[in-house]
Amino acid sequence: MRYLPTLVLLLAVQPISVTTTQIVSPHPQFAFQEGDLSTPYLFTRSSRLQQIHEDLNGTPMLISGIAFRRDGILNGDPHPAVAPKTITLSVSMAGAVPCAQATATFASNATSTPTLVFQGTISTPASWQLPAREAPAPFDVRIPLVPWPWTGQGAFLWDADASATSTADRVSVDSAQPSFPLFAWCSYTMRGFGCTTPNGEFSLRGSGQTLGAPIQQLTVRASARGGPASAPAAWVIGFVAPGGSLPGLCAPVWPVPAVSAGGTTDAAGSWDPLFQVPYNPAWLALPLEMQAAAADASQPGLPVALTNGLTYAAQPLGPAFSVCTVQSSTSGSPTGTLLQRAAVVRFD
Repeated sequence: MRYLPTLVLLLAVQPISVTTTQIVSPHPQFAFQEGDLSTPYLFTRSSRLQQIHEDLNGTPMLISGIAFRRDGILNGDPHPAVAPKTITLSVSMAGAVPCAQATATFASNATSTPTLVFQGTISTPASWQLPAREAPAPFDVRIPLVPWPWTGQGAFLWDADASATSTADRVSVDSAQPSFPLFAWCSYTMRGFGCTTPNGEFSLRGSGQTLGAPIQQLTVRASARGGPASAPAAWVIGFVAPGGSLPGLCAPVWPVPAVSAGGTTDAAGSWDPLFQVPYNPAWLALPLEMQAAAADASQPGLPVALTNGLTYAAQPLGPAFSVCTVQSSTSGSPTGTLLQRAAVVRFD
């Protein structure tokens, strides 16, 4: 293995700089769609993660970086905040056997001498100290690599060995499994900010699913958190979101209402309204504009608390892809567990 000078990457406040073509893997669909799984490897604890890619066969490129993103949907709750932490990391790249021939032994999966393309430390970014406000989340951790030429022939792998200074803060990195038939998460983007209540910021995120066989159904679901306790509430859905302000309200009014539903927050100020409809492709990626409101006598103007606005869209079931992973919870381990799944990454 060729060893290159130690690189130090401090990402805490630096924007990602990209100068070449970007390719999302294990399938381009994940550029706009949340994966159905998550993995704690690399950024949570000492671990080794090897990922074999057949999906870029026929796509030669000079790979100069690999970027990761947090899991954007955790059953309605935001991804937990991650205190600043440092990870000691090495990354190697090599030609690889196809997934059908891969084994749980890391070394046996390389078909060429691995090249060490990164060795040093990285710091989790400032964005991870706040809950994610969209799903899929941004690729906000990029590891710059000594450029590695991929010929586009066959399969290749990257092999990351990581040691974290702290395992207290779990980082769930977005990942997916191929042709998953059970469900796909929605996508969402939060617009603006909600009112402050005794329970914190009154926030609204998407947490709905496209359900596969045999159910064939769409669950349109939003998750409100940090609202007033045990309060009458309303969920408003529309197709246009002007984001206007009204006197006396503590946050902008986002959607022009088309339909609404009522309910009650629980003692923690949470509420998860939903409706279900039979599956119809016309629903997929149709933007819905949402907002929730709840009675709140603590507000200085009108006794109503509003959430942020929410742009929401149902997504198709996960695509087929040819990427697999070998993972171990021990840094430097020669063997791991072979899985038909993949961390969602972006190469550039």
